[in-house]
Amino acid sequence: MTDYDAVRICCKGGNVCNSCWVWMRIAQLVLHRALTEDFGFKHVLWVYSGRRGLHGWVCDARARRLSNDAREAIVNYLSVLSGGDGKKRKVDVGGRLHPSLKRAFVSVLEPYFEEYILPEQGVLASPESTSEVLAYIPHA
Repeated sequence: MTDYDAVRICCKGGNVCNSCWVWMRIAQLVLHRALTEDFGFKHVLWVYSGRRGLHGWVCDARARRLSNDAREAIVNYLSVLSGGDGKKRKVDVGGRLHPSLKRAFVSVLEPYFEEYILPEQGVLASPESTSEVLAYIPHA
């Protein structure tokens, strides 16, 4: 959950409340659809680990036989943040929105954002929180 500390207003660090579960549910929905629809995996187990949030374990035999390079390629495919390790994180979608991200936006992100994130998390409720969100956007 610490990956969301810059934008969640309810908790920080390893603390989790009911509002935090919405962040995890959104991430799980987006990732599950990508793993099943884009890669054809059928058996994904989602596990809550505490401070680091949810982990998806792909249990298909085909996934277990993947090389490290293939696993890394899947992670890179699913990644939309660049930066870290001392650099400010930025959303990086490569200029055009990939069809998988477009599907995630329309079917999951937009409805959850309007129904839960804006009213419950108040990510745009103050100039400070708005600045935090805008800091993730390149050239903002």
